[in-house]
Amino acid sequence: MTKPLTAHDPSPPRWAEYVLRLVLKPRDRDTISGDLLEEYREVALPTLGPLRANVWYVKQTGSLMNSSRLSLPSSVWLTLAVVVLAAVLFLLVRSDFRPPVPLAVFASVAAVLGMSGLTVMRSTADVGTLWRASRVFGVLCSAVFMLRMLVDTVAPRDVVEAFLAQSRGTYSEFNDPRRWLLGAALAMIFVVSGFWGAWRTGDVRHGTVAAMATSVIGSVLTLAIVALGMALSLMIGAGVAAAFAFQGGGIPMAPPILVMISAVLGTIGAMFGRGLGGTRREKASTT
Repeated sequence: MTKPLTAHDPSPPRWAEYVLRLVLKPRDRDTISGDLLEEYREVALPTLGPLRANVWYVKQTGSLMNSSRLSLPSSVWLTLAVVVLAAVLFLLVRSDFRPPVPLAVFASVAAVLGMSGLTVMRSTADVGTLWRASRVFGVLCSAVFMLRMLVDTVAPRDVVEAFLAQSRGTYSEFNDPRRWLLGAALAMIFVVSGFWGAWRTGDVRHGTVAAMATSVIGSVLTLAIVALGMALSLMIGAGVAAAFAFQGGGIPMAPPILVMISAVLGTIGAMFGRGLGGTRREKASTT
């Protein structure tokens, strides 16, 4: 006989439960959330432990948040996308386009979005589909990095002066066009790749993971090109390739940070893609 659940029994993260109930259709809320909570307490928690059980619950929540379960219409997705984008831009402007929130907070948000997005990857066929959807954006991402390093090689800047400028209280990212133009270009690529992933599938998670794959492909491709340049410089005894590899400092942004940024920006683009794609499908179904 199954033991009745009580309010004193262990519970998964409250925010995850809230998000799940918020996006489920009213007729599914009690049934689905109750079944998931029971499985969490009776199966996941005893076998995985509290921490891994919480991660399991978040992943299950993401897997349930698919287009067939969501009660949110396309107009709500578009509204959410506009609100989130406006909030991000406000925080960036307020911080002079420096990190607007602590790294721990940003990493936590990116991790939740990333884990939710990865729940769509269930087979090797899904990996192939993701590769086809992200490879062009990944090449564009790498091209932006290579262009930045080329500019730094042709017109090197004073590293000491740049460091002192950033330490001043009046410093803004707009004082350094090389930095903010790079960031703007990458942000646009991540948003568009997320938009395209959700537009094609009708699932926000596809957009999130497509943007993450874009950042990984771009980073790996850039590292490969830099490594090839260094190898050529050693083979031919010339310093040009090595200078090209090192003048820009390698990849101007650490790949793990890039993946986190892509998860957040890709999700914003995916919400736009889900909203506009859903509107297109709704119009098509009525004609």
